Parts: sequence; C-alpha cells; structure tokens
Amino acid sequence: KKRSIQAIVVGGGSQCQGNASLNKGRKGLDDPRSLQPNELVRIRDELRRKYPKTPVLTFLENVASAPEQVKTEYDKLMGVHPVRIDAGIFGWVQRKRLYWASGPRGEDVAWQTQVLPDDVKMTWETNHQPNTSQPSTQVAAGLKGR
Repeated sequence: KKRSIQAIVVGGGSQCQGNASLNKGRKGLDDPRSLQPNELVRIRDELRRKYPKTPVLTFLENVASAPEQVKTEYDKLMGVHPVRIDAGIFGWVQRKRLYWASGPRGEDVAWQTQVLPDDVKMTWETNHQPNTSQPSTQVAAGLKGR
C-alpha cells in the first residue's frame, strides 16, 4: 500500500550560548548563533512553496532566559507566541525552555490544536513507571497520525 504524506514537521533551535542567562557575556541577536531560526523559517517557506497542498508545521525551541529582544524577534519570525515548558516534567533536570509552534497557515498550534490537519492530532500522554526511581508520571507531547 502506498503511503501518503499528511504533513511535514520542521523544527529546531539555535545554540543557547548567545541567549542563556548563564552566559554573562551573552550577545543575544548580536551572536550569529542566535540567528539560526532564520534558516528554520527559510526552510519552512521553501517547503510550503514546493508542496503547497501539504501542511507544513513548524516549531522552534530556545532557552526561557533569552533576552526579551530575542524572544520578540522569534515571535515575529514564527508569527506566534511561545509556550514555556520545564524539562523537569520529563525527568530530574530542570531546564526551562520556550517552544514556538505554528500550523500550516501560521496558526498558533500550542493553543489552537483545531488548526492541525484532520489526520494529525496533538496528544498529551501519561506514562506510569512503577518500581523505578523515576517520577511516577511523565508527560510527553507529540504529533500522532490516525
């Protein structure tokens, strides 16, 4: 049976050194590493032009401690506002991150999951792991086809 592509997901983030508050000499947008999301948007736009009938979903990740100027620039690039997630909900390490997620027409997927194609669903799953030193509940987000 021939498979069909239901959606294309493009995601990434820039290296955090230019944005992280732990780097006292951080340069924000003056650090070339902080400009890598421009390439993410370029790739997204190329895919949208080449495959106009296929939804292209995009996400960007970066540190929550990024300077406001960087967050504002990423908001403009992605056309949406970020969701803040702490990696501590997945395990033991506290790592606060921002995720920008935009749908096929630039919609804010994080808050409006109805913008996803009918056969692509945003899911939140709970996994119980008894008899381990891990937290008893882990939450994970992902995209699932039907």
